[in-house]
Amino acid sequence: MEMLRSMQSRYDLDQALVLCQMNGFKAGILHLYEKAKLYHQILAYHIDQGDYDGVIKLCEKFGAYDPNLWIQALGFFARAEGASQHLATVLQHILSFGSGRHDL
Repeated sequence: MEMLRSMQSRYDLDQALVLCQMNGFKAGILHLYEKAKLYHQILAYHIDQGDYDGVIKLCEKFGAYDPNLWIQALGFFARAEGASQHLATVLQHILSFGSGRHDL
């Protein structure tokens, strides 16, 4: 993981991602997706894993850059069982953007 995080490391992003995926290295996959600004891929990963908290954390971190992340999260939580608290969180954020408040 240190090699992936190091600014001096020179590696092909696509090759590194394939290696991480082949070996199931979650931390490496997510780091490389973030480095490549593939936020929707990160969201899809968390959704596939059923990681509700990961979905919320991603949206909180990058939702201001890409508000569509919140919309995708809304769709996911609307269909998910036992996700009413997460759904409420997503709705709060979406409503805050609509009202011009971004402090939630």
